[in-house]
Amino acid sequence: MSVPYAQTMATGTDDGLTLGAEFPRPAHDDWLALVEETLRGRRADNLRSVTPDGIMVEPLYTNESHGFEGDRAGFPGLGSHTRGATAVATGWDIRAVVDHPDPAQANRMALTELERGVTSLHLRLGSGGTLADSLDRVDRTLAGVHLDLAPIILDDGADFAPSAALLMALWERRGVPAGAAAGSFGADPIGTLARSGHLTESLDGSLTRLADLARVSADRYPQVTTAVADGTVWAEAGATPATELAATIATGVAYLRAMVAAGLDVDAACAELTLQISVDADQFGSIARLRAARRLWARVAEAAGASSGSIPVQASATRRMLSRHDPWVNILRSTVACFAGAAAGADGITVFPFDAAIGFSDDFARRIARNTQIVLHEESNLHRVIDPAGGSWFVEQLTDELAELAWSGFQDIERAGGVAATLVDGALLDEITASGEARRVELAHRRAPLTGVSEFPHLAEEPVERSQWAELDGHDAAPPVTVTDPCTGDGSATAVLVGAATANPTRAPSPAPVGDRATITPLPAHRDAEPFEALRDRSDSHQAATGSLPRVFLATLGSVARHSARATFARNFFEVGGIEPHSVGDEGLTDADAVVAAFTASGASLACLCSDDPLYDELAEPVAGALKSAGARRVWLAGRAGDHAEAWAAAGIDGYIGMGSDIVSTLTEALDTLEVEK
Repeated sequence: MSVPYAQTMATGTDDGLTLGAEFPRPAHDDWLALVEETLRGRRADNLRSVTPDGIMVEPLYTNESHGFEGDRAGFPGLGSHTRGATAVATGWDIRAVVDHPDPAQANRMALTELERGVTSLHLRLGSGGTLADSLDRVDRTLAGVHLDLAPIILDDGADFAPSAALLMALWERRGVPAGAAAGSFGADPIGTLARSGHLTESLDGSLTRLADLARVSADRYPQVTTAVADGTVWAEAGATPATELAATIATGVAYLRAMVAAGLDVDAACAELTLQISVDADQFGSIARLRAARRLWARVAEAAGASSGSIPVQASATRRMLSRHDPWVNILRSTVACFAGAAAGADGITVFPFDAAIGFSDDFARRIARNTQIVLHEESNLHRVIDPAGGSWFVEQLTDELAELAWSGFQDIERAGGVAATLVDGALLDEITASGEARRVELAHRRAPLTGVSEFPHLAEEPVERSQWAELDGHDAAPPVTVTDPCTGDGSATAVLVGAATANPTRAPSPAPVGDRATITPLPAHRDAEPFEALRDRSDSHQAATGSLPRVFLATLGSVARHSARATFARNFFEVGGIEPHSVGDEGLTDADAVVAAFTASGASLACLCSDDPLYDELAEPVAGALKSAGARRVWLAGRAGDHAEAWAAAGIDGYIGMGSDIVSTLTEALDTLEVEK
């Protein structure tokens, strides 16, 4: 006889009571039988899906079916570091991007963020960021910021060296002890070259500057890192998760080699590195990506002879998932991405405001981005749990397979001469371009839906307006400012960063310079919503010029029960392109004359038939012919042609819409037919 749980707790006895012991353990075959019964005879294999890297995602993972033995991920802070860099739950760094071009406005942003819960600042400088090209302007940008408390992460592309010198000079001006200064100089010349297509010098020259900066940082600033291998560069250009990881690890290895060649020992060089990995609305994929990144770097560190395989891993919500139309959904996407980063044990997380794809974010949008992290950190207490996804057979298997694919890709890059060589010869560009195109095909066929963009658009929603540029405070050229070099004291802001390092014979060859600049074909960043936004931009421009959106008439044939499903589908389909559907409501049309009368009254010149297959057999041909005679410039049918393709085409049906249709191509064709300007 079982002892009640309350009695067990009261007496402290344990009779071996196991939760659920009275229920038999279901067999895998029994589960499959129940699933297939629910699927009405279809096989459970229909529930499988495939990741962009070709990893098969099964509908169910069990210990027996996937052969898990023990805990292959190890323990936090040990071994492969898959489960985290430390066995102590310390939480993550809540980071905010400061990028307003006006130093005064950037300073207001920075102070607001820090006062309301952010713990570090990602300061973007130069093109696309704050105009802070002198010590006084950097000082103005960070006025009121306690630099001994708030880490500063710089991001100035190819100009990382002079920006680092200015930050060091500011620490000295403010009297911040070198041991208290914290943050990162954000040097990522390979990422900058990949994204922009050029550097202001050869890549070897930039790597030399990075290595010399690392020597200064290692000698003087124990809480500052020098270089970041940024995976978002590859992800936002269209790389699959495995390719992102492979290129990111290869970039980190290139920086490691440069620093060791400049005289740093392996442990000191590893301490100057950070990985930044993208996270997005694919929750489990993002979790696996960060866990795999730590495992991959631990393997690199072991091969390099480092005493520890630990490395700081930052998670950044990718801009690729942000949309301009219905931007409110970006809040949900960013929340999932942030949760994934937290669950995967990221050391820091960056969440962009929901309106970041539109222009400069307002205070409300920045507040939502900030509070997304704070709620997950402080109210949900995610920071108190180490690797909460660990032990899930699905997450463990996905991590394993992703790490194996990424390691293979990393080895391919190394065999080709390193990441720089694959950028120069175009191999990496070709691979990422191909995966990006495959992603666009998935989006166009809505196999990867975007809520509010490719699914369930809201045409009547008021657009969110943001300024693209602002009046700058002192946008004139910065006056010359003498900055004492922290290393030599010779008055040169960058002297310590220019010295030549010992050449590394294993370093990949630099891109061919044009003059003294490295140039390649860049990897431009893309957002998933761009093809759909181009359609909406055309329809919005048409509305601004004519006072109305482009129109399509939905010929709803038969009773509401017969046409409702396909009419709803067609309505959503055309609204994705900003084409306003018109119909007679729930009242069905029963003959060609009624259809023509309603079509004429709608003022549309496009039409789509909506009904069930039996009624199509009866009415599709006469209705399509009547619509064409009444002036319809293009007629679609919601459904499939089946055996009627030839006859229906002869009757005037120009195309078909349904699940799996290329919605971007169809809607582009519709707008072109209406001569809506691009």
